[in-house]
Amino acid sequence: MGRDAARRWLLAGAIALVPVGLVLVGGHRGSHAARSMLVPGAGLLEAQPALAGVFLVAAVAATVAWLRWGADWLVLTVVVAAMAASAVWGTVDHPVSSSAAVPVARAAHEFPVVVLIIGALGWARAVLGRVPGFGRLRGRAARDGRELALADLSPVDRCRAAAFLALSGAVDDDLRVAITSPDVARRAARVGLVARFRRGGDPFRVDHAHARAALALTGASSPAAVELLAADARRRGAGAPASEPGWVRLLDATLVSVALDERGDPEVGRRWAATLDGPFAARRGHRPAWWWTPLGVAAGRALDWEHAAATALAHQRGWIDADDWPLLRRRVLGAAARGSTRRDDERLIAAGRLWLALVDDPAAERIVARPTVRHDPLARALDAHAAHVRAAAVADTPAPDTPAPDMASPDASTPDVAIPDALSVGGAR
Repeated sequence: MGRDAARRWLLAGAIALVPVGLVLVGGHRGSHAARSMLVPGAGLLEAQPALAGVFLVAAVAATVAWLRWGADWLVLTVVVAAMAASAVWGTVDHPVSSSAAVPVARAAHEFPVVVLIIGALGWARAVLGRVPGFGRLRGRAARDGRELALADLSPVDRCRAAAFLALSGAVDDDLRVAITSPDVARRAARVGLVARFRRGGDPFRVDHAHARAALALTGASSPAAVELLAADARRRGAGAPASEPGWVRLLDATLVSVALDERGDPEVGRRWAATLDGPFAARRGHRPAWWWTPLGVAAGRALDWEHAAATALAHQRGWIDADDWPLLRRRVLGAAARGSTRRDDERLIAAGRLWLALVDDPAAERIVARPTVRHDPLARALDAHAAHVRAAAVADTPAPDTPAPDMASPDASTPDVAIPDALSVGGAR
């Protein structure tokens, strides 16, 4: 990871020097281009405000496409086009023939600065609102109380729910139909086309970790597809394939690693454990939401339920220790106190139950067991896996040894002797 860190610092330094070089070399035109590098269209606010608005809207749309589908080339194209347009059309000749020219010029430059700041804040909100972990910037609507079916989920969440149901042993034909429905393949094909210009062939031949994990765990993948998935994971720096081109997501990559571990891959656990201890290590109580492979940068803040679910799976496999539970405990208890009216709270409650099936925390267990998880299909799938893990742990727990009666004792053959039952007074679980 040392070489990756050095590469990141070099690239970050080179990018930071670009606006400085533009101002020093390009003069006034270069300063307008530098503004549009920071906020696309900002360098055109004085001369071409309408064109500036077009570039700002295009930048927001390109950023959303990048964060959702991995179309990083769109962002680069919009930024470069905005910089070029600002250098060509962004300059304005300011009159200096009257005594009132100086204050007019000051006001003309103060207004673009204000607009620049407002534009930067709006762009940051639009960008961060799409990044996992920053969902509160755009708000979350309260649930209407109805129970959703698996088919009501988006293709990504449906595949995640199917993976957890498969881990709990609830694999049937309906589950396979849900993840092999045409909309899952259509999304994969569309993402591949927009992000990397892939046309035709198997849409799951590369990336799309969530779908490939679900297909492998439910047995809907052919042996060749599973081997292709294993090869894809081996050649990736993160040790797991990306969810969308360039984006390795914490939960999806963990599900892929679990799927390959189920298929007997001897190295997948070591690779993913190293990644969880490196790029995806917890920082200030949170794990990163994603790792962008072109620069090797891990950033964002994973949603609490994704953090809890991914680390619980990894701890169950022995890839990490239980240090994440103290980080998540208060958040899980807070979700349990709020109830299951919000989707993310319901998922966090279920993921917390998965953790509590692996650690000994009776006080938290009593609180987290109270809410009913019934609205969100992904939360129900997580809850089913938690119950499966708990049942397996109880089945593997050896029964307490019962001492054999002493036949030499006069009471050993006496049927009237009352033997207290520990279970009748709650003395054992």
